Amino acid sequence: MNDDNLGRAALGFGGGIVGRQSECGVLVGSVMALGLKYGQPVKDVRTPEQAEIRNKIYFEGNQFLTAFAEKFGHTYCRKLTGYDFSQSDGIRGYRQDQEARQRCVGYAEFALKYFIT
Repeated sequence: MNDDNLGRAALGFGGGIVGRQSECGVLVGSVMALGLKYGQPVKDVRTPEQAEIRNKIYFEGNQFLTAFAEKFGHTYCRKLTGYDFSQSDGIRGYRQDQEARQRCVGYAEFALKYFIT
């Protein structure tokens, strides 16, 4: 998958996954990146090798989610941003709130630093 396709694949992660205010898109994208890092083309997901890869992704993903929640207090988009992305007023408010937008940049920076170091 090239970078353009990867970026398009992640378009729905905003607003807590398609604006539903659930898990922060940074978290979902980070777990997806673990799959790209460790995953292999799968013909049969029931093999011991695939179970080992899945367990590694689950373990590292859970470690990351725990570290994120400990640092920022939550993993849900609405709690992190303070905005309801299912409502146009919430989207508009977020777009105008430079501080909230900067917090989201900080979440992405945290994820990058976590996995790079």
